[in-house]
Amino acid sequence: MVLSMAADDHRMQVTLVDISRAYFNAFIAREVFVELPREAGYGKDVVGRLVKCMYGTRDAAQGWENAYRAALEAMGFTRGRASPCVFSHAGKQVFPTVHGDDFLATGSASSLAWFEHTLLPTFEGKVQRRLQKPGDQPRIPQRPSLIHNARC
Repeated sequence: MVLSMAADDHRMQVTLVDISRAYFNAFIAREVFVELPREAGYGKDVVGRLVKCMYGTRDAAQGWENAYRAALEAMGFTRGRASPCVFSHAGKQVFPTVHGDDFLATGSASSLAWFEHTLLPTFEGKVQRRLQKPGDQPRIPQRPSLIHNARC
C-alpha cells in the first residue's frame, strides 16, 4: 500500500527509518529477573530486574508494539483497523507501515521530513533511504552469498 501510493502520485516520496535496539525502548509489563554477567562484579546470588524489554523475553515484541503505537498516536497518527501495523496522519498526509524495527512511510517531502524529525528524537535510529523521484531504486546492500556455484 505504501509503495503503491507513491507510485500513483509523483509528488509522493518514500522513506525508510530504521530504529536501533527497538525492544530496549519498551518498558516491561511484568517482573523479569536475569543473571548478571561475571564482569558486573556481583556474586552468583545477585540477579538484576529488567526495567525495559530485552531481546529474547516474551514481552519484547508486544512491548515494542505498545511503545511505537503510543509514540505515533502522540504524533497524531491513527492506527489502521485492518492492520495494526499501518498508520495514517490525515493532516500531514503521512502513511507509515511498521515492520519489526523499520518504518516505511509515504508522504510529501515536507511531511516525511516532519515524520523523521519527530520520530527520531523518540527512538534512536536513522533514515536508511529516501526515494525522492520516479525511477529511484531502493538500494539493497550486497551480502555474501551463502551458496557457492560449484562446477563438476
